[in-house]
Amino acid sequence: MKSGNLLRCFQKGHPVENGPATSCAAGLFLFFILFYPVYFGFKSCLLHINHRTFFMISMLKTRFGIWLILLAALSGCVTLSASAKHRATSENGWKPLPDNVSNNSLDNLETFRGLLRLGHETHSFSPCGEKKEYWVVDRTNGDLADLYEELTRKPYEPIFVEVHGFVGRKPKDGFGADHDASLVVLEVVHASRLEDAWACREKYAEFAWKVQCNEPGMMVVVIPDSVTSYSMDGTFAFTRFSHRIRNEVVEMAASNGGHSLRLRIRPERCRDTMVDEIFGWSAEVKFDGRVLHGCARKGDLSMPEE
Repeated sequence: MKSGNLLRCFQKGHPVENGPATSCAAGLFLFFILFYPVYFGFKSCLLHINHRTFFMISMLKTRFGIWLILLAALSGCVTLSASAKHRATSENGWKPLPDNVSNNSLDNLETFRGLLRLGHETHSFSPCGEKKEYWVVDRTNGDLADLYEELTRKPYEPIFVEVHGFVGRKPKDGFGADHDASLVVLEVVHASRLEDAWACREKYAEFAWKVQCNEPGMMVVVIPDSVTSYSMDGTFAFTRFSHRIRNEVVEMAASNGGHSLRLRIRPERCRDTMVDEIFGWSAEVKFDGRVLHGCARKGDLSMPEE
């Protein structure tokens, strides 16, 4: 579920080998190879014709040659440029970004959280705490639309989403022209119905990871200097713990006053069994030998280096 994985797929198209300049040069080169042998052969024949006839034919031949040169060059430019465009469009099934979005924006990938509405005339995203509305450009291969259809019960119903993407210029015309900008969505990290989750009320700035397990219920909150578990058995804070990341899997181990906790977070789609909420990470918690399974969300705090 890491955003870099999708970007590698998104940018997988090979660079165009021959640009317009190379195409034009190839056209001119082929023309001269084919034209000049014919030209000198024709000229030798004309030496047997009187001078006036030779002059008139030479003038016609010169004008015809100029037009032929221009036509050959133009043909090379147009044909090969169109071929390059076709390759860029068709390779790996990915289409190039629309004109109102810059490929350079891929260097500025961000996390966006807010309310999503999709419909026949609506592809809007409103960021949490902001009075903005973005026109959504879906680059998730249908994942965004599928999750929206799965979680909603009526048209244009808002849901909460967390996505990876970047902001581009708004469309010049159509329904998107009334929005503040375009939001190109490359990956869906989290999605939920508004009544089933904290949505925009969640304080992502106050934790690094938050894990919730059901049957039995437990919540584990991770911040840079402590790990705290909440359950029917009580609240336990662990200030001494180990933390490492291996192949995108987060592992933590802690002990405190006879209690032990081990946490393993994997980047894979996870669904809460109690509510309509979909997460980007699954979690396994071992508390005093008891194993619990649940889902995890990533906050804005960064964990210290290993």
